[in-house]
Amino acid sequence: MIKQLNVLRALAALSIVMIHVTSGQMLTNDTAYTVNQLSRFASPLFIIMAGMVLVYVETSRPSPSVAYFYKKRFSKVLVPYVLWTVAYVLYNQRHLVVQLQWQELGAYFAAHLPGHLLRGSAFSHLYFILIMVQLYALFPLLHRWLKAHAASMLSVSFTLTALFNGLIYAHRLGWITLPALPVPYVVLFVNWLFYFCLGMAVMRHEARWRRAVLSKPVLWLIPWIVGAAVLLYDGRATGTFDISVKPASIVYGVFSFVLLYAIVYKLRLPDTPLVSRLGAGAEWIARNSFLVYLLHPLCLNALVRASVKLERGSIFYKEQGLALLYVCTIACTLIGILVINRLPFSGWLGGARRRSRSSKAVILPAGQNKSAQ
Repeated sequence: MIKQLNVLRALAALSIVMIHVTSGQMLTNDTAYTVNQLSRFASPLFIIMAGMVLVYVETSRPSPSVAYFYKKRFSKVLVPYVLWTVAYVLYNQRHLVVQLQWQELGAYFAAHLPGHLLRGSAFSHLYFILIMVQLYALFPLLHRWLKAHAASMLSVSFTLTALFNGLIYAHRLGWITLPALPVPYVVLFVNWLFYFCLGMAVMRHEARWRRAVLSKPVLWLIPWIVGAAVLLYDGRATGTFDISVKPASIVYGVFSFVLLYAIVYKLRLPDTPLVSRLGAGAEWIARNSFLVYLLHPLCLNALVRASVKLERGSIFYKEQGLALLYVCTIACTLIGILVINRLPFSGWLGGARRRSRSSKAVILPAGQNKSAQ
């Protein structure tokens, strides 16, 4: 099971990068639009797997207390979140850093840092960490509910997620007007709750789930195709291609998970050196997926800015350019991770601790990779 989770988590991390690489050309490039939309299973998949692995870990090595659970989880997520928020604020205000305008920079931090931390707005991707924090906070309660009555947990969570996704979608289309909140609606945990509960339920009843999914895996291709077609059409027709919180995304996200789950469990690759290296690569990316998520927007933005400054902006246009930009972003991100993981304080930045050769990888939710005993 661990190998399959490695593949899914690595795929989710690489697909998140693809979403951000292609987002800037969706209006002018049909290929970019299609690839971007079809990659949007990644965020739901991350959350589903977070629920799966938390149940796995808490079942095999339960926390001695709720307080211990919170301390263990939040210390490895909130500290990197704060530090990376500061890093992205410094990057956005780099003109003040370069000009050594420390007083102005300090005033900016005092005025804006609390709001950035509350809303996850220092850079476009950081809001997702706040979603995970909320779901972690709810996990002990949800875990009790799961053990008592999994069906009702799934029913209630699906109703809430579908309702809030529908409300945000209707607001975006101008059908209704939602009241203003201190944080964006997309940050609210209810928009993502069903994915988390689904992952928890899958792990709780993993053997039964696997039999059901793998009995006729080809059948899952049909609803996936329908979900993908609806997502692609809806994004164009309504102009909601830039959001992942809408009814069509729920259908596509869930059936993408089911289909990918079936594929990675059914796929039987030959035991060759190439396959072994690919497996090791997937495991490494999976262990470092939190850092991939945190670091890649910085690499992507720096690459695009450098190309424009060097008057080579067109190098990243169209299909070939996007492919090049994707490869360069991945390469830059992986090199950055190698550097960060060598720092003595890498854990504060979301780095994965090195594991011994004899240990066995367990892929934990964001920022919580460790070795199985």
